[in-house]
Amino acid sequence: MYLAAISSLLSLHLHQYADDSQIYVGVALRDAAHAVMWLGSNRQLSQITISVIPLQSAIVRVSESARDLGIVLNCKLTMSEHVSALCRSGFYHLRQPDR
Repeated sequence: MYLAAISSLLSLHLHQYADDSQIYVGVALRDAAHAVMWLGSNRQLSQITISVIPLQSAIVRVSESARDLGIVLNCKLTMSEHVSALCRSGFYHLRQPDR
């Protein structure tokens, strides 16, 4: 309820799940510095040249991927990093000795 009120006051979009809440905003290319994660086509992403975002007294480096609700998303939405993470985890568990 609290997040819904804040998101409507600030014109943000809200997605709520059983154990997670996400607030997001869509921005034009000229306002890309106000967003933290960018998703788009190769052409759209090539126009963004921001590598760090100043946030209060810290500097946040832009990442090519992020984990969200257990899924690794990359900026091109190809799922390749998620598949690699699943394979790595599966291989690790297969190589563990029986307990």
